[in-house]
Parts: sequence; structure tokens; C-alpha cells
Amino acid sequence: MQSKQKRVLNQLLGSLKVQDSKRLIVVETTQTYENATSVALYVGSKTFTGIELPWKNNERNVSQVPRGTYAWQKITRQSNGKPAIWLRDVPDRSEILIHQGRYPHHSKGCILIPEYEDFHDYVENKGLIVLL
Repeated sequence: MQSKQKRVLNQLLGSLKVQDSKRLIVVETTQTYENATSVALYVGSKTFTGIELPWKNNERNVSQVPRGTYAWQKITRQSNGKPAIWLRDVPDRSEILIHQGRYPHHSKGCILIPEYEDFHDYVENKGLIVLL
């Protein structure tokens, strides 16, 4: 992790009063394309790569997650029994998840992580996410 990113992460940990760095997920856009957005997810000392749909005015099922700070918790998806992270209280949206996926068509407005199992095993059971 670059020193500027590490400094920002430490500032967020302090200001949000998060005691465990594995409870704070910071998401930063790294590249924007026509049909997808590449993101970096910083958790503790690790960085994970992911993708989202592009911004489309927060339209359900077709837009990326609005930038902000949200609570999250681990869940088991009812649709397929697989693990996911549920982002709570996202304005005008429901069922926003971080889950396994490689391509934009795997998402209906969620954050996808190709190496999701490693990510899921690394983070705690609940915490805060900051989307920059």
C-alpha cells in the first residue's frame, strides 16, 4: 500500500473510531470504463481489486454504489447460499453486496471481487466501509 493511502486509512480509523483495521474497508476508484469501474479495496495491510458498474445516477440494478460511509456485515446469500458482505442503509438502494464476480454482467449494482474468498476470510464479521 502506498504511504499516502496508508496515511488516509490510519486517519479514517481514528476519526471513525474503528478499533480493528480489518473492520474498515476503503474503496477507491482506480479506472473508469464505459461498462465498468475498477476499484481498489484497502483492508488493514492488504489491497484487493474489484469492479463495479459505472455511475448511472444511483439507478437500481445498473449503477455503482453511491460514495459515502456505510455499515457492513457478513451474510450468507439466500439466492445461492454463498457468503457475501451486505452494505447497510445505502440511500435509495437495497441488497447491495460485495461478492464473488469477475465481469460487470455478474452485478446488479454490487461490488465484485474475483478473489472474494480471500477477502471474506480476511475481514472481520462487521464494520464500516468508506467509498471514496
